[in-house]
Amino acid sequence: MERSHLSVSALVAALALGSGAASSVAQIVYVDRDAVGANTGVDWANAYTSLQMALQAGWGSEVWVAEGTYTPAPPGGSAAETFALRSSLGIFGGFAGHETQRQQRDPIANITTLSGDLNGDDQPGWVNMTENSDHLVTANGVSATAVLDGFTINAGRCTQASGAGLLILNASPIIRQCLVTGCIADFAPAAGCLVNGGSPLFEQCEFTGNYVWLSRGAGAYIATGTTPTFVDCLFANNQVHGGGAAVADGAAVFVEFDAPSTFDGCTFVNNIADPNYPLYSNGGALCSLGTDLHMIRCDFVANRADTGGALWIGRPARIENCRFTGNRALVGGAIVNFVAAPTLVVGSTFSFNDAEDGGAVSNSTNGAIEFQNSILWGNTGIGETRFKQQVHNAGGTVSFSFSCIEGVFETIPNEDPPNPRSYPGCIDDSPKFVDADGADNRAGTADDDLRLMPGSPCIDAADNGLFAPGVQVDLDGALRFVNDLGMPARGVGGANVADLGCYEFQGRTTGFVLVQPTPGWANAPNTWRAGGVQPGRRVYFVYGFESGSANVPHCPGLTVAIRQPVIVGSAPANGQGEASITRSVPEVAAGRYIYFQAVDPATCRVSNRVLRLF
Repeated sequence: MERSHLSVSALVAALALGSGAASSVAQIVYVDRDAVGANTGVDWANAYTSLQMALQAGWGSEVWVAEGTYTPAPPGGSAAETFALRSSLGIFGGFAGHETQRQQRDPIANITTLSGDLNGDDQPGWVNMTENSDHLVTANGVSATAVLDGFTINAGRCTQASGAGLLILNASPIIRQCLVTGCIADFAPAAGCLVNGGSPLFEQCEFTGNYVWLSRGAGAYIATGTTPTFVDCLFANNQVHGGGAAVADGAAVFVEFDAPSTFDGCTFVNNIADPNYPLYSNGGALCSLGTDLHMIRCDFVANRADTGGALWIGRPARIENCRFTGNRALVGGAIVNFVAAPTLVVGSTFSFNDAEDGGAVSNSTNGAIEFQNSILWGNTGIGETRFKQQVHNAGGTVSFSFSCIEGVFETIPNEDPPNPRSYPGCIDDSPKFVDADGADNRAGTADDDLRLMPGSPCIDAADNGLFAPGVQVDLDGALRFVNDLGMPARGVGGANVADLGCYEFQGRTTGFVLVQPTPGWANAPNTWRAGGVQPGRRVYFVYGFESGSANVPHCPGLTVAIRQPVIVGSAPANGQGEASITRSVPEVAAGRYIYFQAVDPATCRVSNRVLRLF
């Protein structure tokens, strides 16, 4: 994830300058390891050469730190020394050492590192780290006026303690544009960050390459009684390793009981929960025991664990506008749901995840999960039907509404046919992804383009009322409720019906398109809609029970792809180019597959063919 430049207005709003009412001018303390002046911190020429010295001086409302590496203690110093945040103080990295305004800094060009490598002798493979800082940065009891912004936090190490990189205790600091990397915890959780109490905010941060031995949460560990928020953060290449009786859960993040946590616009890539049997590892990206987990507009790619390749959910959660692709596990390639209270999955896309049991999702005996406005397609498992490769229910409760699910209406030998009434608004048609295996021609990697092609049956097929109040954008940040004027809407929501899955189609379908009948079950009135017709032109709707071919009268060489088609009825197109009819489907059609197609005889065109189980 590329860290964007700082918004000055956002920073000013977030940081109270001085004490009491916000001051219009900050009192700035300057730090530059290369300065040769009086070491007083009053300007760049006389900057402190040590960040620790600047913090211990105790004055100023902002600390500006020039590029370079800073340690909390000198070589041979105490590993217990730490960079301590304090309320009403903003600490900003990314300066070259000449700036006069904060917005002139560039944290990407001027890398400013807070390092736990006190002796400067760390080697690859976690070698020579025994003297490294136990808790590199701490925030103890501070408010949201404590800000850390624009730093790399590197090489913290803790043994039988937690929070090698960041230790947050009953505090609510703002951590922004920080990279937490290369931290390790032995026999304890939280190599990158421990959050134990408070409501901290993390914005545009990266947690990468952190490692936990015989515990949980290599990127971040969220303890009971904490309500953190992560916005636009990246969690990549974090790993937990278990052994013997030790667990290995939540390689990127582990959430304890009663710790409502929100992740908005975050990306989880290649995080690995690596077990050492007999215990299993749970949640390659995130393992949650916390109530009210919210995952909004998040992307999960190529995470791995034994159970729940991306997520292991043990308490109520809401997952909205998220993408899951290329995640792998033995059980639940993307998600294992273990919770009795319903987990809600809304407007999300699951594709090319893999597991022996439940390619996309496995729902436990005690689990309850609801899929709404979502796509589950192309996920794989061993020896299972197409439907069970998407979701395997081990005895709990699973429900689907307004979703595209591969194999959902597939008849399984020796079982009763699925009842479409149990799957309101659902379809079993290819979602027509733009480029399902991406530029690298490998499905399940980050470049897979799971946006919808024009004419996708998932366009305008959602129920708007199932999205959370206030949802306005999709995973891309594009508008969520966009009507495709060339596609007949089969969803619910008025003039601008949303699409299924995590991406909203922003274009316009061209051509003659027929969508699935609604509601799509027998012994009820059903409506057929076709779009892309000149207003006033009459459209004929036909059906049949077998695939085949039949000539269209008065249109030489034109055929429908149905054997012995029967006309359902006809209707003229309205001013938007959409024709629709409503007819009752008799009860005798229940359990039968029926093909449908539309014909525009005036222009000798036929629509796509759709297949529906009634």
